[in-house]
Amino acid sequence: MDIIEQLRQEHDELAYMMDELLNLEGGARTSHDYLSSFQLIIAHEGAKAEALYELILPNPKLGEAAEKGRQEQRGIREAIERLNAISPDNERWDDDLTEMRRRLVEHFRTEEESIFPRLGEVLAPPDLAEVGETYLLAYRSMERPPSRVLDRM
Repeated sequence: MDIIEQLRQEHDELAYMMDELLNLEGGARTSHDYLSSFQLIIAHEGAKAEALYELILPNPKLGEAAEKGRQEQRGIREAIERLNAISPDNERWDDDLTEMRRRLVEHFRTEEESIFPRLGEVLAPPDLAEVGETYLLAYRSMERPPSRVLDRM
């Protein structure tokens, strides 16, 4: 599995999903729709934290970008926690959801511009393949409800 391509594809899918959530109107909004979407984001980010970030944080070529990515993950986690604490009918919902989407897309940009291009320089192909396998295992192992996996991000 090409982990870089897999993560880019997931980034596109998650950004599209966030756009769809932002376009839901009044009666079409249910907490279940949002919770399912947040679970996908949490699983994606938590699996990256386990499979990728732990590996690259100590690397001098990637450590700074990886630390920025981890900080962005914390911002995404905080945004999800804020959204989980209120109803989709709350007047703050749209602003908070828009802010979460902004943070998510900014985080994806950091990875795609500052981390992914350098992975091939610091990891041999077998190591990249192992990151991909570890990512898939971590993604599949993410627990639900999200409150239990937020700390893994």
